[in-house]
Amino acid sequence: MFPAITQKMTQPIPALNIRPTHTLRFVPATLKDSDAVITLFRKLHTYNASLDPHFALAEGWESILREEFCATHNHPDHLWILVKDGDQSVGLLIASVHTDSPLYRHRHWVEVQAVYVADSHRRMGIARHLLDQVYA
Repeated sequence: MFPAITQKMTQPIPALNIRPTHTLRFVPATLKDSDAVITLFRKLHTYNASLDPHFALAEGWESILREEFCATHNHPDHLWILVKDGDQSVGLLIASVHTDSPLYRHRHWVEVQAVYVADSHRRMGIARHLLDQVYA
């Protein structure tokens, strides 16, 4: 389900209000990006936990996330997208396809597990673009 989305997202972002010196790329995360995935996920949940302690990450979460990333980053039902400004990772989206019981008419749906954009790159439409691509 996600290969077509991933293919579209490797193209330059059209019509975003971005400073002329910034070229943002939306790219599938690869194994060499695992540290960036961990860093951005930590920033997201540090913020979330500041709002509600129920979002605090468990002991050993980094190993669990890294293992999940390594096992699913190329899986067609999982999407790990990084937003890069030059060599710097400034955004993250994690999503996956779920299949429910045959009891339901609409059995396949997408769950967005994480969306994060660095403070320095907010209010440019990056998160909206990520979500629009997932739900297109």
